[in-house]
Amino acid sequence: MTSGDAHTLREAFVAGERSATEIVRAALAAAAADNLGSLWHVFDERALGRAAELDSARAAGEPAGALAAVPFVAKDCFAVAGITTSCGIAGERVLDVPVEDGDAVASLEAAGAVLIGKTCMDQLAWGMNGGSPGFPPTRNPADPTRMPGGSSGGSAAAVAGGIVPLALGTDAGGSVRQPAAWCGIVGFKPTLGAISTGGCAPMTPSLDTVGTFSRTIADQQLALEALAPDDTLDAPAQAPGAPRIGVIESAFTDVDPAVADACENALRRWEAAGATLVALELPWVRRGLASVFSAELASFWTTVVDPADGRLLPTVRAGLERGGEVDAVSYVRAIDALRQVRQEAAAAVEDLDLVAGPTSPIVAQPLGDPDPTAVAGRNTRVFNGLGWPAISIPVAGEPLPIGLQLAAAAGHDGRLLDLARELTHPGRD
Repeated sequence: MTSGDAHTLREAFVAGERSATEIVRAALAAAAADNLGSLWHVFDERALGRAAELDSARAAGEPAGALAAVPFVAKDCFAVAGITTSCGIAGERVLDVPVEDGDAVASLEAAGAVLIGKTCMDQLAWGMNGGSPGFPPTRNPADPTRMPGGSSGGSAAAVAGGIVPLALGTDAGGSVRQPAAWCGIVGFKPTLGAISTGGCAPMTPSLDTVGTFSRTIADQQLALEALAPDDTLDAPAQAPGAPRIGVIESAFTDVDPAVADACENALRRWEAAGATLVALELPWVRRGLASVFSAELASFWTTVVDPADGRLLPTVRAGLERGGEVDAVSYVRAIDALRQVRQEAAAAVEDLDLVAGPTSPIVAQPLGDPDPTAVAGRNTRVFNGLGWPAISIPVAGEPLPIGLQLAAAAGHDGRLLDLARELTHPGRD
């Protein structure tokens, strides 16, 4: 197991207490011992070479990056130079082997982080099981008989299982936040468009968002600074007084009682500490989003893989076929509806700091059960449609992890992370 969170590892490296090579070797050893099926590729030579460069730079007195010597992994839809990007299609490759790293991978490494591998995912990021046919099953570290969630399940399992403190995923409908909730870690989806998706195989380009997994919110802040270094996400200064939190009542409908109890208890603790809870219903367009998902999936993937390819899951094949049947008028109307509801939702939360509700209505499901996407992603996909930043934080761990989702209006990513950190660790820097 890699010892420590990203902050701790970087500080140990900067202080000369641990070398980058030592830290990376520990992560590679943990990856080699992984019995959860979380990693599809491990990059020993590349990672150790990068670690040696960092050690040499430290010895020469060069300044350390914000993520110096921090090992990380990336979902297998991110380009890594010289490595096949499978996106969960086993066997003969369907995408060209990239000649350079994707933008998010490059940004983390520019900040000093070290990529050690690529993780498993649902096929074409279309599902929430956490794995794909033709690959070993991916298991949840909290209970290996259950799914890790998805579609970024391998990244979640690698962090929850202690292989690395930081991982990249993608989130077009909840694919970072939902597995984070099921695995008991922190999963963050920033404002739509805040982080470059360059070099990342698309699912739904108008909704695709690069997200991150960690064990602490502080590490999420470090990662966001590296991935979105400009000023577009600077949140307004924190207003005086306790935060006002809109509790989405419909998010608690038809929810596992254990999930409801854990999320309500967390909110009541925050209320007792001074937060104001306000009942809220967000404007939302429930019909039309599916047309955007399937049409955009089909637009790209039917150019590189035949929908009749026997390697494709029935659910993926059906999604491609439905997408091919979406007419231009229906697609444009769905996009227009999203644009309108984004304006209405922003107005509905003008006097609120955050909105909250269960990340997933259910806990991690047993391996081999039907794809849980329809239910498991019910509470997350709304924030993809709105384009808002959203985070899942663990609020229970026994007998299974449970996540509470917090979100804020578009562009208030820093504010969201600051408040999430303060609410979960009152008074801590």
